[in-house]
Amino acid sequence: MNARLIFLPLLFFNPDAQAALKWERLRADLAPGPKEKSIEARFPFVNEGTTTVTIESLKSSCGCATAALDKKVYAPGEKGEVRARFDIGQRRGLQTKTIAVKILNEPTATILTLAVAIAEPMKLQPALVVWEKGEAGKPKVMTLAALPGQPIRAVKVTSTDPRMHTTVETGKDGESYTINVTPESTEMAGFATLTIEAETAGTTQTLRAYAQIKPAAQ
Repeated sequence: MNARLIFLPLLFFNPDAQAALKWERLRADLAPGPKEKSIEARFPFVNEGTTTVTIESLKSSCGCATAALDKKVYAPGEKGEVRARFDIGQRRGLQTKTIAVKILNEPTATILTLAVAIAEPMKLQPALVVWEKGEAGKPKVMTLAALPGQPIRAVKVTSTDPRMHTTVETGKDGESYTINVTPESTEMAGFATLTIEAETAGTTQTLRAYAQIKPAAQ
């Protein structure tokens, strides 16, 4: 066996020549205010290695999240940051999105996480009303309530099934509304999605509710 072939690969390995980004954080927990349409987070890093680092790409898990860099190449000791932006739209609740940072010659990407807790602009109870087939078609009630400091205006409800009728009554102006849902008939099973639009915090917010006429038990 040729000993030179055994030791030849070692000539190309230098343990001191390392490219490494050290991140200040890998997760950002965000809580946007009711009037915010988007929110941003910054993920600072520093190249603590001894060789230049090239960031090949930033890939988001969702079109609602975008990311940007000032440049792609960072020398040893140089600092930078990934700027991430999340567009809220009609999203509600906890939204978790990721940014995959792919570095040249590294086999796996670094994952940055955006955890965005978006408060509901109003509360709806219940979100589903149900009639049994053949039951008396009396109205069933949903209550829409405002959150503190976020009055509700101009409530509008539409149904995917024209046989499911809705009316809106004001409970206490700006604070609560009653939505009455009445089926035209309960003789046939059916299901309708109710789209509730209400002006609050200077924007039009949309909630979904449901009405069902259950089929007869078999």
